[in-house]
Amino acid sequence: MPKKTERIQKEPILFIGRTSPKKQQEATATVRFRVVSSAEKRVTRQNEMSKSQAKENTGKQTAQTGKQTARLNEAKKELKCGICTDKFHEPKLLSCLHSFCTNCLRRYVEKGKFKTKFPCPLCSRSIDIPKNGGIKSLKANMYLMASESTDKAPPCDICDQGNRSTERCLDCEENMCQSCLSYHSKMKATRVHRTAPIGDNAKSKPKIQQKQFCDQHEQEELRFFCIPCAKIICRDCKTLSHTVHQTMEINEVAESRKREIGKAVRHTKDFLPRIAAHVKTLNTMMKSLGNNTQETTKDIKAQAKKFHEEVDRMAAEMISEIKQKNKEMENTLQRNIKATEVVHASMESIIMAAESFMNVGSDHDIIENSVNIKNRVENLPKEIPGESVEFIEFKFRPGPIPSTDLWSCFGNWTSDVAANVAISIPRQIGPAMTLIVRELSSFAVLGGKAIISIAPSKDGNAWICNSLSEHIFQYTKSGQCRSHIKTGSEVGDIFVASDDTVMMSFPSQRKIRRMTANGQISDFANLPMYPAGVTQTEQGDVLVCAMEKLGESVRGPESKGAVLRVNNFGRVEKFDKERNTTLFTRPIRITVNANKDIIISEWAKGNDHVVALTSDGKMKWRYYGPKTIELNQPFVPNALATDKYGQILIADSHNRAVHLVDKDGNFIKLLLTEKDGLGEPWSVAVDIEGFLWVGDTEGNVKVYKYMS
Repeated sequence: MPKKTERIQKEPILFIGRTSPKKQQEATATVRFRVVSSAEKRVTRQNEMSKSQAKENTGKQTAQTGKQTARLNEAKKELKCGICTDKFHEPKLLSCLHSFCTNCLRRYVEKGKFKTKFPCPLCSRSIDIPKNGGIKSLKANMYLMASESTDKAPPCDICDQGNRSTERCLDCEENMCQSCLSYHSKMKATRVHRTAPIGDNAKSKPKIQQKQFCDQHEQEELRFFCIPCAKIICRDCKTLSHTVHQTMEINEVAESRKREIGKAVRHTKDFLPRIAAHVKTLNTMMKSLGNNTQETTKDIKAQAKKFHEEVDRMAAEMISEIKQKNKEMENTLQRNIKATEVVHASMESIIMAAESFMNVGSDHDIIENSVNIKNRVENLPKEIPGESVEFIEFKFRPGPIPSTDLWSCFGNWTSDVAANVAISIPRQIGPAMTLIVRELSSFAVLGGKAIISIAPSKDGNAWICNSLSEHIFQYTKSGQCRSHIKTGSEVGDIFVASDDTVMMSFPSQRKIRRMTANGQISDFANLPMYPAGVTQTEQGDVLVCAMEKLGESVRGPESKGAVLRVNNFGRVEKFDKERNTTLFTRPIRITVNANKDIIISEWAKGNDHVVALTSDGKMKWRYYGPKTIELNQPFVPNALATDKYGQILIADSHNRAVHLVDKDGNFIKLLLTEKDGLGEPWSVAVDIEGFLWVGDTEGNVKVYKYMS
């Protein structure tokens, strides 16, 4: 039987490997053929089906990355420097997340004559100026630089083979082809640089690429995130040092963080139209204000004109009366002047005639006429007019101007509120402006002593401990005791850590102990000082208020206190170890607010106050009590709590009040007082659901609906 001949199909073979682009092109152009059996054809069909499925998945991924690219391009169009309001040039990213051109920032700092710090031109948050390099040493905004990558692929800046670049190194500021990029990513000095795709490559992978390597294992890339330690680790670290710790791939953690940030960004982005509408409304109000001011000014001038016209009429009437009287007086005077002038001329003529008669007349004429002449001269005074003339002098006596009556006659202006415009801030992105506190429940804790600490847990319940007690209790919000643990020594403060373990301070033993979910208590750290308040940072470190001497009477310059930091392995160090001066005398309670500030209540013997430090230990503000209202007793901060907006709640037992202070240390209000049925508050806490827990000196706890 003749041997069955298998059908033959010629199929091209492509050379794939680490060859130069030129050789790859030659290999692609060179087509070779080989014999393909029917069995291999079945495999080929399966591979083609897999490729088809992969192509479909690639299409979905391409569509998704296309959307990302579109969003990136949209952001690129909208983003401009906040100083020059033009496209960014060498953008710098500040710690407040605002970006500006390097030269714009430099001119801004030089003009303001800022030396070590400068306020952000947009939000006024204080920014440190790097000691070495100044403004140019600020962090570059790689993300903006990546968004500005060209859509066209320019020639490679490294090699001279004329290859088109596929990515741009944002640190080197060089465009690179795939071959040069491969060497660039392997060199120790440049392998951690950030690169951004350009040209067609930006459509397939639009985000920045970067590799980070372990400090301890230099060849190992950081690929895992240790959840208890809150740090990125390599494969060797995971195997050797973090064996029992829960870890995740960093891309999974990054995606989770992106979802959290994305949610916050969406809320804020949805809020942007409100701000734009508010700006539009304010501009309309500005225009209306100008028009209204012009109209009101016109009305005032019209009234003033009426007043002027009335005053002018009154003045004209007075002047007319004076002129009439003046005319009458002038007529009288003129009549008297004429009569007197006639008498004067007559008397002068008679006197002249009498004198001439006496000088040249004959004796006979003198004797015959002397009697007549004498009588005529002697009777001359009787011819003088006897009318008396009264001289009138005009005077104007200004009347007093009564301001009240004048204003009431003239009129007045008012500034009535036509509209009240404000931005309504959603609770997702800002603090609630109005807080309504409503009591939910009230109950007495076993032991009957002062409640010195309340530590809410994630399940909505709270651990509570009394003063001078070695017992801690777990209560529900309704007052039901679910658990009771005997610790074996007097507890100073308690706090529920991020892994649900309960951290406890033991002042007399100078220890921090940890209690697991099953009630097992073990030593966590031995301290060089006496501990009081305890809390945890976002990184997982435990912060402890500590004092050199134990006892409530030690409150003043003779006492020295500190805040200690304890890492996950129980190693203790001073939190503010770089500070030359002693900041605390008797710190008793500590908490961390939403913007990562460390808040400490300090008993300083007559100068008690609350201190706020930044996450790196720098002084931020102090609160000595409200300035806008007067307290009945000296302010003593017994306990602290913070809400999700970063606001601080302070228990003040001396005044039977809970103070509410904003994240910058400004007094907002007395949230609860004696009028609300509050006793002497000694502890305060806000749980994850927003309920407020307050414990007093009589062993009672009240739970309030504080915020949703």
